This record gives sequence, structure tokens and C-alpha cells, in this order.
Amino acid sequence: MKRQEKIEQIILAVAAEFQVNPTNLVAADGVNTLRVINARQVCAVLLRDQMLSSDIGSLLGKRGHQYVGGAVSAVTKKAQKDNDFLKRLLKLSERFAVKLPMFP
Repeated sequence: MKRQEKIEQIILAVAAEFQVNPTNLVAADGVNTLRVINARQVCAVLLRDQMLSSDIGSLLGKRGHQYVGGAVSAVTKKAQKDNDFLKRLLKLSERFAVKLPMFP
């Protein structure tokens, strides 16, 4: 799978898993419900091996490279507290063979 194709597949899979419109994940003025925010943060974590942090921030409608660090932190905290969220995260990371930063 080519890099661009994998990026698109990750976005679509995360959107499907969290039942959100993929457009809302990448739009600068996209909806900011908790479900979309969680999905966007998971996308950022899963895309870390595919893109530069600044490019991920831009792709996901945010500014700057610091978005990815914040997303990793938020996803880590949520995964520690919410077993269902953790299962979803692990399912997606396995599907795309992505090593999660919170599980070195």
C-alpha cells in the first residue's frame, strides 16, 4: 500500500470506527463533538509514522506540530481510563501495523 493510500485508509477506518464523517476529521472548520475530537486524535496518533507532525496538524485542520504531541497525551490518558476506547485503538493500530507510542 502506498503512503498516500495508507493515510486515506487510516482516516476512513478511524471515521468508521468512531462513526463520524471523515470530512469532519480533516476540515479546519469541522464539527468538534467529543466523538470527532477523539477520532481526530486517534488519527494523529496513527499517522505519526506516515507524515511529519506539522503535516498531520495541517491535514487534520489544526495548526502546528504541537497538535500531535497533545493528541498522543490525550489518547494515552483516555486509553488508560476507557477500556472500550483502548480496544478500538488497538484494533486500528493492528489493522495498519502502527506501533503506539504508549506501548513501546
